[in-house]
Amino acid sequence: MKDNNWSCLPKSFAMCMGVSLERMCELMGHDGSDIVWPDQPEPLCRRAFHIQEILYAIHKLNYSAMPVQLNPTITNGYGPSLAIRDRFFREAKYKLAVHMGITDTGINHAVAYIPLAGFCCPNQGFIKNFDSREIWLVNKCTG
Repeated sequence: MKDNNWSCLPKSFAMCMGVSLERMCELMGHDGSDIVWPDQPEPLCRRAFHIQEILYAIHKLNYSAMPVQLNPTITNGYGPSLAIRDRFFREAKYKLAVHMGITDTGINHAVAYIPLAGFCCPNQGFIKNFDSREIWLVNKCTG
C-alpha cells in the first residue's frame, strides 16, 4: 500500500506490532481511502479510521491497547482534586504506544512511540517534537 496522509493511525499501531499496514486494512475491511466528504481538502475528505476499528483489528492479532488519560485526577466531589499524572507517564516511557496529537506544524497526527528511542512518524521516521493528546499503550496478549 502506498504511503498516504490518512493512514497514520493504523500504520502507527502496525509499527508497534510489527505487522504491515496492508494486514491491518485487511482485518478492518477497508483502506480508509473512500472520499466521503468531497467538499473537504485532503486528507479530511477521506473516510480514514476510527479507533474502534483499530482495536478490533489488533484484538484479532492477539494484542490489546489501553488508553492513558493525559491528566488523570482523583476527586471525592468535595475537596480539591489529586493529580496522579506522573506515575502513568513514567511507566509509559518504557512501553510501546501510539500517541495521537498535533505535530509542530499544527497537523493532527498519530505516531508510534518506541521505548527509549522516541516518536516514530509513519512517513518520516523519528521526530523530536510531538504534542500528545491521547496515548494508547500497546501490549501483546499472553495465555
